[in-house]
Amino acid sequence: TYYSLSIAKNFLDADKSAEVIFFDSENNPILSAPALAARGIDPKRFGVIPVGTIQEFSHQMSVMLLRDTIGFLGLSSH
Repeated sequence: TYYSLSIAKNFLDADKSAEVIFFDSENNPILSAPALAARGIDPKRFGVIPVGTIQEFSHQMSVMLLRDTIGFLGLSSH
């Protein structure tokens, strides 16, 4: 969990519009809003979804991200 939180914090710090969804199977108190804030993670940008079984996890969210023809995307000058 600590390693995952470190990755999430770096991700959120790098992109101020990003959000994290964390599937928690351990009911971990370190994922409470005060504990996240104490680690420098904005709880408003960090969602926690409790799951107890593989079936719950697989049915929590249906999301597909697609990017077609990446070769036609331009590059920013930054």
